[in-house]
Amino acid sequence: MPVMRKVTDLNRITTDPVMLGAIRKGKNYNHIWQSCQVCGKRRWVRIRRGKPVSFRCCACANKERGLERRGSNSEHWKGGIHIDNGYRKIYMPDHRKADGHGYTYEHILVWEEIHNQSLPEGWLVHHLNGIKDDNRPRNLLGMPKRKHSPALTVKEVQGKLREVEIENRQLRRALETNQMIWFGEN
Repeated sequence: MPVMRKVTDLNRITTDPVMLGAIRKGKNYNHIWQSCQVCGKRRWVRIRRGKPVSFRCCACANKERGLERRGSNSEHWKGGIHIDNGYRKIYMPDHRKADGHGYTYEHILVWEEIHNQSLPEGWLVHHLNGIKDDNRPRNLLGMPKRKHSPALTVKEVQGKLREVEIENRQLRRALETNQMIWFGEN
């Protein structure tokens, strides 16, 4: 039986390793410091009626039940698309730029697909029109981080703006003369 000791100073827990079997008194529940019987991971476990509620960590319990709660198996799954600070993220856990949850920015994926290469190290993808979720290829510009500033991207934006204005004039003329309009490439 492990030696029981009362842990009251929670700041000390992060610097001093806690002995297995240590009890932590909480406002509503008491907890015991215990290791998972499967993987050995140490964590605080709630005590109910003097006994720990579980002997396995959540990951091991889910694996044992056949529930891997990541990706499409999660109850919060929304098709693999997530909005983060206005930017669209796509679930691609194997991508080299994926975050800790497996999501990669869509504008990086679009840029890489158009240019048939990975985004070079130290580069970023700039949205020319400033709209974070407008990931059309003609709105994206890859550049080194050191060149990413409003003053340096003005020329690129002006060039794209001219192209859009010309396209806009052509579309207006086509509408006025009832011409058929084709979008995309043939």
